[in-house]
Amino acid sequence: RELGVGPPMSCIRFLDTSSDQNPNGTITGGSTTSEGAMFAAEDAVRQLSLRLAPSAKKAKAYKAEEKSSEGPWFDVLKASFSTKFMGVLAVPQNLSAIGMHYTIVSDFLYETYGVAASEVELDVLTGESKIRSSTIMFDSGMSYNPMVDIGQMEGAFIM
Repeated sequence: RELGVGPPMSCIRFLDTSSDQNPNGTITGGSTTSEGAMFAAEDAVRQLSLRLAPSAKKAKAYKAEEKSSEGPWFDVLKASFSTKFMGVLAVPQNLSAIGMHYTIVSDFLYETYGVAASEVELDVLTGESKIRSSTIMFDSGMSYNPMVDIGQMEGAFIM
């Protein structure tokens, strides 16, 4: 947002979490790992936005014939590589960033509420039981990652 432009989704990769992407992860529990990784990524993006701001300003001044046909994000990248060493070798800015986030213990002690009900059919002669249906309701407030919350809820229900 700070730049007014961002990369197209086709240029963004989402990788499985491992120690080469998140080497200094904090404790896990209650889905805090995904929240911490999200805030760390946001921190890294903020750093890169600050570094790319001069390039974005330069890219906005491009004439129509200088603009990339692939979109304004590529104009920003082109501008970031426009500084030349001895007029030949491109000297880009540092486009690497490390985001860190440590959740304060009191911040992840949030309250969640859930209720579950199951309709069970029991054969009193044989002891056989069948679960006919189950309904789960869960209130976690505003979710950072609904899929993680659903996984936590379903896992708790199965246990």
